[in-house]
Parts: sequence; C-alpha cells; structure tokens
Amino acid sequence: MLSLYRLSQWASHNSEVALKKASDACTDRAGMQRALTAPPSTRLMQACRKNGPTGLTGKWESLFFALPERLLASLSYFIGNTKSATGRPAELPADIAVTLEQWRTGGIDPCFDGVRPENLATIESILLCHGLSPVGDSLLLLADLGRAHRVSSALGLPIAVMLTAVDWQKDNRSLLQLPTLSALQAEQALVGCQERRLKLYAKLGISSRPFATDRGRLEEISNFYRTLAGELWQVNTTGSLSVDQQRAIAGALPAELELKHKQDLRVLRFFAKQFNGFDPEYFWYFLNQYFAQQEFQGNSLKVAVESEEKFDRNFQELNDCLAIWSESPNNSRADALPVVYLPQYKSGTLRILPYTPLSLDVMKQEAVKQDHRQIHNYIVSLDEDQNVESISKLLAQTPLGERNRLVADLLSFLTLSGQKLGMPAVEKIGAAAGICLASVLSAISAEAAFVFEQELAVTSPERFQTFWAAGLESALTEVQPQLVPLPLASQLFEEQDWHADRTTAFAQLCHLCRAIYTVIVS
Repeated sequence: MLSLYRLSQWASHNSEVALKKASDACTDRAGMQRALTAPPSTRLMQACRKNGPTGLTGKWESLFFALPERLLASLSYFIGNTKSATGRPAELPADIAVTLEQWRTGGIDPCFDGVRPENLATIESILLCHGLSPVGDSLLLLADLGRAHRVSSALGLPIAVMLTAVDWQKDNRSLLQLPTLSALQAEQALVGCQERRLKLYAKLGISSRPFATDRGRLEEISNFYRTLAGELWQVNTTGSLSVDQQRAIAGALPAELELKHKQDLRVLRFFAKQFNGFDPEYFWYFLNQYFAQQEFQGNSLKVAVESEEKFDRNFQELNDCLAIWSESPNNSRADALPVVYLPQYKSGTLRILPYTPLSLDVMKQEAVKQDHRQIHNYIVSLDEDQNVESISKLLAQTPLGERNRLVADLLSFLTLSGQKLGMPAVEKIGAAAGICLASVLSAISAEAAFVFEQELAVTSPERFQTFWAAGLESALTEVQPQLVPLPLASQLFEEQDWHADRTTAFAQLCHLCRAIYTVIVS
C-alpha cells in the first residue's frame, strides 16, 4: 500500500532543498518558509487547489475529501519538483514515481466547472442525472450512489436524481443497434428498470422523479427548426448531411438573414455539427435534458461523468437561444449549474456509464452486436446471478486505479446502506448471501471495521470534515495510521496488494452490495 507518510517525509525533504536554494535576496523568503513548513495536510490541500477551484472555504473545501481522486492526483505536486540526475526525485522508488505520474496524468483528476463561491450560495442539493437501462443495471450504479453520498455527507445536502422517463429513454438510437432487442422488449425493460430505480432511490433517502418533456411540445420546437433549415439551405431534414451541405450550413448567409435568424442559426449550426443532421429524434434527445436540467439551475451541484460535459457546455452556450421555448420564458433559469465531472468507471478495460451498460465501449464488442445479452460478460450485473469467482476475474482485468476507485465508492455505498437501512439489516442480508462483513473489511486493514463504525456516525458536514481531516493528517504523519477513511485507504493499494485473498474479499463486497440492491428492489 502506498504510504502517505513516506511521501510526506519526502515532501519535507524537498521543501528543505527548496528553502536552501532560495535566494537570500528573496523578498518573501519568510512567506515561502511558512508555506513550505506548514503541516503536511495543509500543504496537500494547497496542492489540491493548484488546478482549481479556488476560494472554497468551510464545508466546500471538503469536496477534496469527498472526491479523493483530487488528493491522489495532487500528490506529485505535494512532494515537490526537486529532481535527481536520473530525472526522478532522489531516493523515491521508480514504481512510486510512476504511480504518482499516472495519478497526475491518467485522467482520474475531477474537473470542477463553475464550482466557485458565487455559484454555491444557493445550492440546495447534489444532482445526479441518470438514464434508464433496457439491459439491466450494473454494480457501477451503486458505486455512483456511494460517491454521491460522500459529497452529500461533506456538504450536508440531499441527493436528487433527475431520471429519464421511459418515453424519453426509448428514443435513444443505441437501442436500434441491438437486433436481438425488439422495441417492445426494450420498452418493457425500461418500465421495469424505472420501477426498480424509484424503489432503490426512495429506500436510500434519495429524491427522484422521471423527467420527459411533452412530445407535442418537442415536435413543435423541432418542426420550427427543421422547417427553417429547409428554407435556408434546401436540405433534407431527415438523414445525414453531406459534406457539401455541412459546408453550406457552416458558411455565411446574406447579412440580412444572418441578422434576422441570429439566435436560430446558432441552434441549427450546433445540431448540424453535433449530430450531422436535423432528425426529430436529435432535437427530442437534446431538448429533453436541456429542459429537465433547467429545474436544477442555480440550486444544485451536479456530480457527473465527464462524457456529460460537452452537452452541459452546449446547454449553457445555447441557453439564450433556447430560453424562448421554456414554459415560462421570462423566468427561464440562466443561473450557473456548477458541476464536478469525473472519469467513467471501467469494468475490465471498458469504460461504462454508471446508469447503463449500453456505453460506447460495450456497444463496439462483436458479441454484444450479435446478442445484447452478452453484455453481462463485461459487467457485474445487478440483475443476473454471478458468482464470486467471475467477479474476481473481472476485477483482476480492471486497471489498478479504476479497481481501487470502484472499491472506494462501493464502501461508501455500504455506508449509505448502513445509515439508511440500519446495520442489523445489512448484516442480515450479508449473512443470507454467505458473506461476513467483518471479513470483507479486514481485507483492507486490521482496523478497518472500527473505521467503518466511525464513518457510519458521520452525519453532519462538521463531523465529515473533522473525521477526514484527522484521518488525512494521521496518514501523512504516522508510520502506521489508525483512522484513515476507508474510501481513501482503499485507493492506495498497489498492484502487489491485490493478492488472491484480497481480490476474493472485494469480490464479496461487490456481491454484498448487489444483495442489498436485490432486497431493496424486490
């Protein structure tokens, strides 16, 4: 396991070197000395701010605890930049240097968009945007809820799920790429998925409701833009655009037309570039989410996978063009929707969305193209029975950082379940599944069961901040820390730590989380 204490000692060494190199004529040498000799946890939090956001204080700074990916990605800044002749920090083992560099550049660092003090004063909830799945859900759904629970606990804000309704989800064109799944089967599966999701969210204290804009309203909007596109460029508004048509749309129109249709042209050119066409389904798919998210503008902090960033930015950029279609145009929300974007989870080597296995990487698999039921060979399914051995195999195929991250978020889902269902109920579910929770926790460390009890008692932002700050300080200053929060400790495993017994224990953790889900939705 990567030792934060060891890294802290090296950071102190680098600080001493930096101070010795500092010129005696430095105008703020005293300030530099204060910064470099501050407590390790203070310096690590300063490293976390290096890539933003800045200006966060109080409970908002706990976002760096709730999303420890930022802590890990900041470790290379934390230890400093002093190099040896070999190009690595002197005496820092090569494998650790490589791990730190992977964390810094490997895409695990969250992206904070609009997370600024002026946008946070009116935040009332943590927003998750979840689609429905016509092929069953995966374990990643529970991991996503576990991660959101940490953010919720850090900020003392409830979780709200914006759930796509069946009428919205069945328009997803990816369903047409599954020849073994008929439209009727897909719709029935979506209905079943929606029922299970609503049960799951409610039992875990998460507010949710299905969103879908009235179809007649969407048709009115899409017909307006499609008609205008036909008039301006004489294009067929069904099917893909040709290269020449794309060039004509991107090119300038006569000045009077550019001025008259200024806002509408921005929308049309966006759809031409993004979707390569003006099919009604494209408008329905895009506008459904635009209108649904308007309800959360200015009052929610969204936690999402990075693939949603492109659409969110387009919503912001086109808001002044599309606001005229809002049910109350004069009250259309132009407030910011601050978002934290994180990388998609991985199952094996495939990137998969937490709310549906129908992700691009999975859809590319030849076996899935032939039979959609083969999806379950690439995920830990919540709806299909899989034994511990098959789960262990999939874990072993998953890259180290993604494997650790999954375990961390499932442990937080376990905390959420314990707080909402009660630990006696969770332990009873585990016993029925043949899983001993104490044995699973002992695979992390000897004191993990005790730490888990402390995490269950974290029920306010103040306690969250105190618990995590103390745990981080312990990890940075003690050779054998005792109270490191489990979502952080589990992300420090190195490849050699994933021996057979630990892999089996974490496969049992996956099995336990799935058993909890099954009991909730039954």
